[in-house]
Amino acid sequence: MRWKQVLKANYAQTIFVFVAFVSMILTGCFAVGNFIKIAFGLALMVVLNALLLKLSAAKMDSDEENKAKSAFLATMSHEIRTPMNAILGLTEVQLCNPELPKSTEEDLERIYRSGTTLLGIINDILDLSKIETGNLELKSEEYNFPCLINDVIQLNVVRIGTKPIKFRLEIDENLPLNLIGDELRLRQVLNNLMSNAFKYTDSGDVILSVTQRKNKSDTMLVFAVSDTGQGIRPEDLKNLFKEYQRLNENKNSSIEGTGLGLSISNRLVGLMGGTIEVESEFGFGSTFTVTILQQPAGDAVLGSKVCGRLRSFNFSELRTEDSKKPEHHYMPYGRILIVDDIETNIHVAKGLLKPYGVRIDAALSGFDAIDMVNQDEQVYDLVLMDHMMPKMDGIETVRKIRNLKRGYAKTLPIVALTANAVSGIAD
Repeated sequence: MRWKQVLKANYAQTIFVFVAFVSMILTGCFAVGNFIKIAFGLALMVVLNALLLKLSAAKMDSDEENKAKSAFLATMSHEIRTPMNAILGLTEVQLCNPELPKSTEEDLERIYRSGTTLLGIINDILDLSKIETGNLELKSEEYNFPCLINDVIQLNVVRIGTKPIKFRLEIDENLPLNLIGDELRLRQVLNNLMSNAFKYTDSGDVILSVTQRKNKSDTMLVFAVSDTGQGIRPEDLKNLFKEYQRLNENKNSSIEGTGLGLSISNRLVGLMGGTIEVESEFGFGSTFTVTILQQPAGDAVLGSKVCGRLRSFNFSELRTEDSKKPEHHYMPYGRILIVDDIETNIHVAKGLLKPYGVRIDAALSGFDAIDMVNQDEQVYDLVLMDHMMPKMDGIETVRKIRNLKRGYAKTLPIVALTANAVSGIAD
């Protein structure tokens, strides 16, 4: 059965051998004096076709392995993220309590930071695996460029702590205000580079430079992250972007990290059609330069006012309405159904929704959810639906809800709740 699949996949090669053999007959190559040449030619074709068949079989094996790996990643993503999300969610719920003792609040903040760090490590491992199996898809959407720069800075300057480090932003005022590209992946690359700069610098300067080079109608963004930290030995540069390797491990054993950040950044930049270059002098610091092509969204530029706010870390005052934190509007008239097979997740969702004052019902399976939506005495304004549930998953549950005879079920807002991080595994 397997060789039938291989032969079917190599139909063109089989036809090639047959045509070549018939051509030799038609051209009179079967003269007695040419028997040795004929035998040699046929043998060569047979060997060549065998090699092609073997390569195709190997490719089929590789494709099957990639599918199995993708399925494994989807399962692992859900199984790892589910308890992590519960830990972070419950911690966040407790931190909303204004009556917490100071010591308890500090401990909960440590738990939240540690959980966020662990989730970041999980994300790195999953991202690398998704890239290797070809399951990582880039998105092209409009985003606000100064918001991205501000968020990257605010997230990473806290790493300075008590170290005598000065951070400086150098940014071109003529950069586009809004761009089109994959903001999430660009943010990930910049966070990795900035994080390393602060982690491996004990004193001196860290500089983020953002400039541009025009490329027809697009914009070539140029990010340079410079530091006065440890630097990199010349012999270590060749291993800089390899997975699971951390340079100068004896000295850096106390610094958190998996050794995946630069490898993932390098691959992401490549997927976005860009480049990443490194200049370093051991003992004096490093400069990582990333170039990525993005498309401007409109003619507006940053300008001196926005750039001045970014340089002085006061950009939050200029944020648009879309970037403000959501307000908790009290809505006691609302009714929400939470569907999840794990009670802890339902508890977290209820805690996060508590400030809104809505009425909340819970279902532990898709079957229960369908029955509750179908009851005449209650109407839901929103359903929060888990994706991966036993016997009937969230997708199938939604399909059955849409087919209910109750008229409102066809337009009932249903939002997915999932710990699944691998794209392309659901319809």
